[in-house]
Amino acid sequence: MPKPRQVAVAVITNSTSLASEPQILLVASRKHDLKWVLPKGGIEEGENSEEAAEREAWEEAGLVLGSSMHLSHLITLPDAQPHKHSPSQDPTAADFIPSTIYSFEIFALPDASALADEWPEKSERERKWVSGWDELERQTAWGRRGALMKVAVASARARFS
Repeated sequence: MPKPRQVAVAVITNSTSLASEPQILLVASRKHDLKWVLPKGGIEEGENSEEAAEREAWEEAGLVLGSSMHLSHLITLPDAQPHKHSPSQDPTAADFIPSTIYSFEIFALPDASALADEWPEKSERERKWVSGWDELERQTAWGRRGALMKVAVASARARFS
């Protein structure tokens, strides 16, 4: 039976209080010029989604490992795209296998020192802060995962408002 790719997504904020307009860290996409994304990447053997999200945040955004507070596992969502060996192409079918499953993890930075001046993908990516959930939706390149990412943002709004 084929298995979906497991991907961790890091939602990095500069506050433990997400009720109003949190600042959220984005990184430049490597695939699309002038587009911004949340740090994300595959969960490696022996990692859980929290560990993978923190590692990806280090590699892509310079979040110093062990410097942030993991606030919550937000949500896990399957991609509507079928796995290439999925018996069904219909996401509502019982035998549908998604190509990817995304796990969203929320981290809070204690202060600016939690972001390194140098990080593995610095030469490939810029980083920037956006203010609030609305701005996150406006400035982030969702691509084919648009509906899925919007469900995650809605879940964060509902949980922290």
